[in-house]
Amino acid sequence: MSPLDLDAVMRLANAESAAPRWGPAMYETFLAPGGHRKQIFVAEEDGRILGFIAGQIILDVCELDSIVVDSGARRRGVGRALLATLCGWARAGCVTRAQLEVRGGNNGAIGFYRSSGFVQDGQRPGYYRNPDEDAVLMSMALVSSQEK
Repeated sequence: MSPLDLDAVMRLANAESAAPRWGPAMYETFLAPGGHRKQIFVAEEDGRILGFIAGQIILDVCELDSIVVDSGARRRGVGRALLATLCGWARAGCVTRAQLEVRGGNNGAIGFYRSSGFVQDGQRPGYYRNPDEDAVLMSMALVSSQEK
């Protein structure tokens, strides 16, 4: 993502009810010079942003902070490509695991993450508000047991 993509990324995020409600300053932290521990990748087609994924490296874990795909671009592999890009970036940084939290009622997202290799490994009761929901914690190894 470049600073020129910020408005398009914010429009996408604001159109998705399940996306975090970040202001411009939060997105800008992913763009800060030397910010090699935080990254946002965008998927683009013909100059139009179709989606984005934001993540950060914390110790040996890549925390997936947000992923949004434009409703008109869903089921075309955009989300999978974004997730693969983030995981590749994390592997290059010697990260061994990716993790995320998702609303317990977001069955579409949970199914997407499961089909991408994530497994549920916990729950945070009452984590989300409006509506009140538990967070489902999911993770995925980024290296095989032979690579460790």
